[in-house]
Amino acid sequence: MKVITAQPHNLPEIARVHMMCFPDSFSSQIGEKLLTKFYLEYIKINPDLFLIATDEIRHNKIVGFCMGYVLDNHQFNKKFLIHNFGALSIRSIYLCATGNKLMLQKIKNAFAKNEEYEVLDPNIKNMSDKCKGDLLSICVLDSVKGKGIAQQLISEFERRLNAQGKTICILSAKATNDRGNRFYEKCGYHIYKKSCDSICYAKELL
Repeated sequence: MKVITAQPHNLPEIARVHMMCFPDSFSSQIGEKLLTKFYLEYIKINPDLFLIATDEIRHNKIVGFCMGYVLDNHQFNKKFLIHNFGALSIRSIYLCATGNKLMLQKIKNAFAKNEEYEVLDPNIKNMSDKCKGDLLSICVLDSVKGKGIAQQLISEFERRLNAQGKTICILSAKATNDRGNRFYEKCGYHIYKKSCDSICYAKELL
């Protein structure tokens, strides 16, 4: 397995891996084309923090990826919405019309009160964004899990984040994601805030 920097031409395959790893996520519902454009906004701004794991035995097929951003430069979602407003609107209307549960839940959440978090480490919460990077997504195909690929990806992501002068890596996970939460704790992350649905982790980069 090799961990290398993702390139724009890798994005359609990355989107397919995303949809296989996260079939029940809202982001998978927008479809491969829009998901590819979503990730394009990230890779344009901070390509060094977008990594892929390739399997040489499988002709360098992508079997996992890891990506994120620095908190003091995060206009990605806004740009994606502006550039793809029409396509997103059409897709959203279609999902609503077909009774897609994740789309309906997304709408419900938009009108709900902000999620209340219990802060366990106020030092991390109050630290300047200039010190932080966010690990937004990491996944590995089921067929290659247990081979240390996720560990390789997250270690390289942390190294590159630190090389950009960031001293803290944060991430969030669903509270019900037992396997993921055990993995993050094994990698040295600690909980700095949590809610009923989400757990937010932080790690100091040395």
